Amino acid sequence: MDELAGILDGIPVDDQIIILNDTVCNHSGIIRKTRDLVDMYLARDLAGTVIFNEQPHYDEAIFDRFMQRILYDRSHRMLEKMEPYLQHGGAFIAVGASHLPDEKGLLKLLENKGYEIIKVY
Repeated sequence: MDELAGILDGIPVDDQIIILNDTVCNHSGIIRKTRDLVDMYLARDLAGTVIFNEQPHYDEAIFDRFMQRILYDRSHRMLEKMEPYLQHGGAFIAVGASHLPDEKGLLKLLENKGYEIIKVY
């Protein structure tokens, strides 16, 4: 939890204010978009989650910095933490669905490290 809370430390305060303002002003839209994202997850539509995550929800430069910090940088840290478990074999690791797809996602990062990705669900 400390790591997740610490993510905001690396985001400029001005960006945080814009993100917070957007969240408050567009609450109903965010709830609707969250439901759409859950539906994509349940439908196993990882490509849809990529498209969803690439849509700026506010100023594009701020959005890009936010996504880099909260999604892509975290995916790299997750990979570092999971590798010792993967090397022992038989690991079961759960991550948020948005961390899986795309060229910057965990599936591709694992493939690039030589792991074989097999879809089981």
